[in-house]
Amino acid sequence: MIIEKLTDYINNHQRLNKIINELDEFTLHLSKYYPNYKNWFYDKQIKESLMQKRDILFIKDNQKIIACLSLKKEPEKKICTIYVAKEYQKKDIGTTLLEKSFSLLQTNKPIFSCNQNVLPAFQKIILKYHWKLEEVIKNYNGKKDNEYCYNGKLSK
Repeated sequence: MIIEKLTDYINNHQRLNKIINELDEFTLHLSKYYPNYKNWFYDKQIKESLMQKRDILFIKDNQKIIACLSLKKEPEKKICTIYVAKEYQKKDIGTTLLEKSFSLLQTNKPIFSCNQNVLPAFQKIILKYHWKLEEVIKNYNGKKDNEYCYNGKLSK
């Protein structure tokens, strides 16, 4: 499987728009954990990817996106989103994306946060890379859920 980067398509507008739509569709379910996800996706992730401040790594199988990882390169180095389709989980695809992001971010300890409901899915990765819990934000995004932050803090 080949890891592609959204920023590799900046000069091919037709292909870029197609990939953006596919990524939007692939990650739309995340709005149940992050109510403003769609706005963030377009206003932050896509806009700043076009400015080379962020990027989205993705993997396809049979022309269909099966995994993606959104990262922020500046001002801090952060993994914003990582998702692997259910039928492809537990096959080291997430680890492959993470290790590519470590190379691009030049660190294996980027800031990473996740909702309490998906935290168990990331425990293996958190332990493997010795990520340090630095903050728990209660009622994150106006929801009753907590957000767990590793290798840095989200609050200022």
